[in-house]
Amino acid sequence: MAVDKIVKKAIAKKAHAMGFQVSAAAYQAIDDMVEKIITKATHRAKANKRKTLMPHDF
Repeated sequence: MAVDKIVKKAIAKKAHAMGFQVSAAAYQAIDDMVEKIITKATHRAKANKRKTLMPHDF
């Protein structure tokens, strides 16, 4: 599965600022989490008869 929803550089920069490194496998796990969050938000928006994701959907 390709990592395509996240910006690796931004994640690495934030982790490095906190004194951490990021493993290659971690990027896939983060991408998977983002996919789940977006899917859940779209279901909530759809249930509220909207096609726009709002902050409260997350």
